[in-house]
Amino acid sequence: MSKIAINQFAILNDNCQGKEITLSTELKFQYSEETRQISCEVGYRFSTEEELFLILKSQCDFVIHPDDWIKFERVDGIAIPKSVMELLAVHTIGTSRGILFCKTEGTPFANLMIPPINVAGMMKDEEEIVSGRQ
Repeated sequence: MSKIAINQFAILNDNCQGKEITLSTELKFQYSEETRQISCEVGYRFSTEEELFLILKSQCDFVIHPDDWIKFERVDGIAIPKSVMELLAVHTIGTSRGILFCKTEGTPFANLMIPPINVAGMMKDEEEIVSGRQ
């Protein structure tokens, strides 16, 4: 892991106490051929039935060893094995848990948690070509 970033954090409403909370999660991958890095961004949207109340987008960048990067190269882009993408996503989600803890400490949201997430279920193929370069 070469970089951690908080791309977005916002508390939109603090009136959600005692309400059922829904969490939606999305993953986004990008790569840079120049630096042999893969970025994983995870976005979270916490909401109640009535409204969205907290947004967090965090990103981790990972430098890939040159011997491994060569295995990812394809004529039409980069193909990253699903197992590698899962590993990067799991690390980014774990980092997000720490960010959420720090950002909400001392607020009414201090007890919010990011639950275990099945990242394998969020990805389609054994190998995916990651579109979008940094």
